[in-house]
Amino acid sequence: MQSSTGPRAYLICMRHGVASVAPDGDALGKFSKTHGGLDLVCAAPVVTVFGPHTTALLTLIEFPSLDPAREMLRSTGNASPDSPPVSALPETSWAVLGVDPPAEHWPDFGGPRGYAVARYQIQDWERFQRFVGLIAQAVQAYGGRFLVRIQKPEPVLGPADDWLLTIIEFPSVTSMRVGLQSPDFHDMVALGLGYRTIQIWGAAGVSPGDLES
Repeated sequence: MQSSTGPRAYLICMRHGVASVAPDGDALGKFSKTHGGLDLVCAAPVVTVFGPHTTALLTLIEFPSLDPAREMLRSTGNASPDSPPVSALPETSWAVLGVDPPAEHWPDFGGPRGYAVARYQIQDWERFQRFVGLIAQAVQAYGGRFLVRIQKPEPVLGPADDWLLTIIEFPSVTSMRVGLQSPDFHDMVALGLGYRTIQIWGAAGVSPGDLES
């Protein structure tokens, strides 16, 4: 991840019904290079951790700010040579602001990182604050860190709703799996401390580093 003077932004794209990485799986990442994208963070099928089972390909792209994250997919309708194929376009996409200050650069741990994306609706903010503290402790215990804490994402493609979004990065796919599948993590989420509905997906990241040319 590259340095920045302010919070980064993330574009979250979901191609529903896709159970494996297609040949055009990195098309959005390549397209983002011409629209201010910093890193293709993830382009992999999701594993449903909580909530209804979801079959989808998750693409996560880092941007220096919200504006280019908002506008990238809106420009795909233009007939330009670098536009991704229609088959690579997501049905659902959100743009969301990351933590401030942004997460520091991580060294290469020798393999892809792991990512957890959580979407949820809050019904009791006071109880939810207790839940947030517990989850933060669990994330830290398994080496994870927040890229996006508690944000209302902006819909880029698909309908608007009142769901909030959090993105957690783990140093490896193994640490993500161990953390998300740990009894402590499951017990905390199952308690439903303050949220009405929750969905959590896990996915493997791409190799660390900026977008390749």
